[in-house]
Amino acid sequence: RAVKVFDYEYDLVLNPDYHTRAHTQWYLFSVSNTRVGRTYKFNLMNLMKSTSLYSEGMRPLCYSMRAAEETGAGWKRVGYHIGYYQNGIKRR
Repeated sequence: RAVKVFDYEYDLVLNPDYHTRAHTQWYLFSVSNTRVGRTYKFNLMNLMKSTSLYSEGMRPLCYSMRAAEETGAGWKRVGYHIGYYQNGIKRR
């Protein structure tokens, strides 16, 4: 579920992984109808581990259909100012 919190910022509440006890390790979402020259921020709200590789510099993978068509390189690591923090959102 996506909730717009500000212009160009969204809170994303993730569904738990299948066949787990409500763990969330993977996520997938799409973005369309974006504006050129704008920075978008996505807050993944209910990741619950106490630490993450994101805290050690890992960046999310992003697939761009446009980049794949234009350059053949659709998947790449993206993002900056990436942080990982537990929050008060409960799992279902």
